[in-house]
Amino acid sequence: MNITITARHLRVTEEMKGHARERAEKMWKYYDRISHIEIVLDVDGQKYSAEMIVTATRHTQCIGRAKDADIHTALDKVTAKVERQLRKFKEKLKDHRPRNQAGSIIRSGDPKPVAAEPADAAGAPAEEEDWW
Repeated sequence: MNITITARHLRVTEEMKGHARERAEKMWKYYDRISHIEIVLDVDGQKYSAEMIVTATRHTQCIGRAKDADIHTALDKVTAKVERQLRKFKEKLKDHRPRNQAGSIIRSGDPKPVAAEPADAAGAPAEEEDWW
């Protein structure tokens, strides 16, 4: 996983890079097929903005943007946004179709299973009685 941290209109300190890298590495636990994370930090007057672009397999990109008066808070906000997007994407990939014990898919038109006849204490099936 590649992590790229860039800045516009400000100098990135080692503390900022460390915080951004720490937040980016946490994305791995939400989706393990991330190939690249790009973080762009910017300042506009008194507001800091953070943008995170996460590129994953299946041509998926999750993009988050956040602004705040503190650069660390902006990074935390953008991380939360991208985490939500990754969780939603991963949930869509799951197979939600019901399956039976054999592992095959249960369709709505399939007949319901029939209960087996109870066995006696010896394990032999119960005999049917004639009611003539």
